Amino acid sequence: MIATHAYTEASVKLVNTSPTKPQSVEWVIPNEPSIQIIEKNDDYLEVKFSNTGSYQFGLKGKQGECEKTFYKDVIVEQNLSGVELEPARISNIKEFTIVPNPNQGVYKVIVKLYEEADIKIRLMDMISHEPFAPKTLSKATEFEVPFNYQIPSGTYLIILETQDEALVKKMIVQ
Repeated sequence: MIATHAYTEASVKLVNTSPTKPQSVEWVIPNEPSIQIIEKNDDYLEVKFSNTGSYQFGLKGKQGECEKTFYKDVIVEQNLSGVELEPARISNIKEFTIVPNPNQGVYKVIVKLYEEADIKIRLMDMISHEPFAPKTLSKATEFEVPFNYQIPSGTYLIILETQDEALVKKMIVQ
């Protein structure tokens, strides 16, 4: 399942990334009135959140008598960065890469844009949801941003924000 970060009032898709297709698939959705289901099928679940918080979604696959459920937390924040929630055009982001990944806390974020824009890169711990100080960079089309954090092993989110969009990637620190 992909999608670990969202903004309130923006739709987000949780994608079934299972390598094999089970006989049946069932989405496990939190019983929260702040979650609006937009579309649901075996391949993805599209939802919209009206409140901030952390929500745990599951994807249950059944094959004969066997059953397995995978869970994923989706962190929902307010859109304080001014990211356009429904952009009018295609993505300006040509490339968004973290190298190496996994790493030891020393890594680079490589960003290439089609058109010049300011960017902001944020790091967030997936367990505690603790944000780290963001790096904001001035207008350009190519960025290579080094990071050297003394952070514990775990899974982190790298959030890239530009004028009208946001992308999230998962990073593992060993």
